[in-house]
Amino acid sequence: MVLGAQKHVVQTREGMTRLLNSIALAAPDPGTDTPLSWKEAVGFLLVTALLMTAGFVMKLEFYLMLLALGGLAALVILRSPMTWIVLSIAGHGPVFWTMTDSFTAIEAAHAALFYGGLLWWLFHRIVIARQPIQWTVGGALFVLLFVQMMLLIPVSLSEGANPWVMFRELAVLATLLLFIPIAHEANTRMKQKLVGGALVFVLFALSVKNIWMYKQKVVEAVYFWQVGASRSAETFFLIFVTAIIGSAMLVSSWRLRTWLFWAAVFVAGAAATILSFYRTLWVGAFVGLFSMGLLMGKAFWKRAAQYIAIGMVLMAGLYPVLLEDFIPLDVMWTSISSRFESIGEYGQDLSVRNRDAEAREVLNTVDGHWVLGKGLGAPLHFFKLTTLETIHTSWTHNGYAWVLRHYGIVGTLLLFGSYLAYVLMGVRLERRLRTWPGLPENVRFRWRTAVACGIAIIVATMLVSITINQFLSREGGLVFAVLYGLYEAWERELFPSTTAASAPDPAPIPTSSPESA
Repeated sequence: MVLGAQKHVVQTREGMTRLLNSIALAAPDPGTDTPLSWKEAVGFLLVTALLMTAGFVMKLEFYLMLLALGGLAALVILRSPMTWIVLSIAGHGPVFWTMTDSFTAIEAAHAALFYGGLLWWLFHRIVIARQPIQWTVGGALFVLLFVQMMLLIPVSLSEGANPWVMFRELAVLATLLLFIPIAHEANTRMKQKLVGGALVFVLFALSVKNIWMYKQKVVEAVYFWQVGASRSAETFFLIFVTAIIGSAMLVSSWRLRTWLFWAAVFVAGAAATILSFYRTLWVGAFVGLFSMGLLMGKAFWKRAAQYIAIGMVLMAGLYPVLLEDFIPLDVMWTSISSRFESIGEYGQDLSVRNRDAEAREVLNTVDGHWVLGKGLGAPLHFFKLTTLETIHTSWTHNGYAWVLRHYGIVGTLLLFGSYLAYVLMGVRLERRLRTWPGLPENVRFRWRTAVACGIAIIVATMLVSITINQFLSREGGLVFAVLYGLYEAWERELFPSTTAASAPDPAPIPTSSPESA
């Protein structure tokens, strides 16, 4: 019996040693995929079951469930950076899906996973593993902007910023910092697919939800044109991005099954964008498509005309089967045609006049903070023409006026310098792919289109932020984090001579299967 107990102690110590080694290395050997043996895993599940039973008896089951899930999440974060990244991206789906005016438990759990994992990754890489962060110009400029906002916290508070609002906006800005671990961890094709797939999952799910909710929004949309104004409908930027990504990947698909998948993504994004009734999003989607064509040339336009036409036919064919019952065609046509007619009276549109007045008030209240800005959370008060009441806010529709007031000239240059740096990086990647040896032409075209899609998203975001500020949003932060991270990963792969000597060898580009790239 004593020998058995001693053997159990030794096994437990070995299990803990494997766990600690995997945490320290963050790159476990393929032969030890799990830090726990099956006995240790069963023991963990039994303890969890006992805790849950006790929780039901004590009526604390919800909190114990969160505790158990938190423990599992902590193990995931400590064990696998890529698993944490994918879960953090995909976790935005249920967060946006259930978003309400109040802070929810799902948001709290996701925030702990996201920001806790980000802090741990940075701490592990810099302090434990002692590996350097590899910077690009665009990434360094954005990080400098984030540091500027952190240093301006005393200024924001002196301007009357609500501490909760200020730290919430700082957290929103920090969403984009996810690009740093993505750029360093997504160093193989499979990992890049997982990152991009997690984002597409979120985009597609929320596009479908927006279509499904159209019937609830149509009355408000027809009469007030305020769809997406509330916190519970903040996903308009994601459906607009879905349309751009869907069109890009649809045009570059060659096999039937992948074509059908991306056709479904495009249809969902395009339909949800149309039914959003945001004229700016409609224009932005066309500008994004034009930007891709401008970079790609005639081959893109030819395939785009053919494939998108087929996609629209597919959407028309699916309408009587899936959508007719809850989106009446006559109501939808009246809504959309009325919105197009209002374009002719754009200057007299009440919402446009209100946003112009809002932008003027933003610039009038910069005061003496033109150089560094007032920082995040700095409050603004203005008279809203659409509701005839005084609004107290820190976020405004015109992104350019908002950036100048909150970031100042220095922060504005850092932000737009970062955008420009990544656009130039995308152009450099696209040109490199044109002459990259060993690639079949269909694979080359698909890679080039994926890179051009990123540039299109940046350009379109710059456009829509004139009336729908996406320079500070969780949706924009998520999309740009994935975009910047993948761009940097591809930059190190296609231009290995510019990477640090300590960087891992780039993964070879597969050439055997067109759809595997």
